[in-house]
Amino acid sequence: TGPLAVSGEYGSETADSVQVKVLLSSDDSTVIDWADVDVSLGANVWSGSVNIPTGGPYYCQARLLDSGDSVLATSSDSDSIICGDVFVSLGQSNAVGFGTNNQTYSGSSVAWVVRQSGTVDTTLNDPSSDGGGGSWEPLLATLISAHVGSSVPIAFVNQSLTAARLVAAGAE
Repeated sequence: TGPLAVSGEYGSETADSVQVKVLLSSDDSTVIDWADVDVSLGANVWSGSVNIPTGGPYYCQARLLDSGDSVLATSSDSDSIICGDVFVSLGQSNAVGFGTNNQTYSGSSVAWVVRQSGTVDTTLNDPSSDGGGGSWEPLLATLISAHVGSSVPIAFVNQSLTAARLVAAGAE
């Protein structure tokens, strides 16, 4: 499992607690049913975290409750969330994956690469969405998947010398 940072804003409601529900993106099945989140409430904002199981991609819903457990507001996040192994590649331009030989991912894990442009390639098949030729991620992801199996998602974040940020477990 791993921590998923959650946060939000609310209006003039008198909030007492927050609950989060985590669903599997592929079929909207519930992974974590409405669970209380240990949150910090104040100044019309809330923040906290919930542990999610390895896997995904997921999305989450949140609801704000008053002291009588009446629902004051709900929200839904359509972002894809995975809990697994994240590899960051930094350095020269070859870290971005502008090779010459196209590669194909053949593993069984969910595998993504976040390109320098911010585009997410969910198939890991070349050519990359940033253009150019082949990359090393499909080959490495295939080897990692063979070792860890299909239960551990794999994500690569590629950055050359330009500034970038990676948000993981609520920290930048």
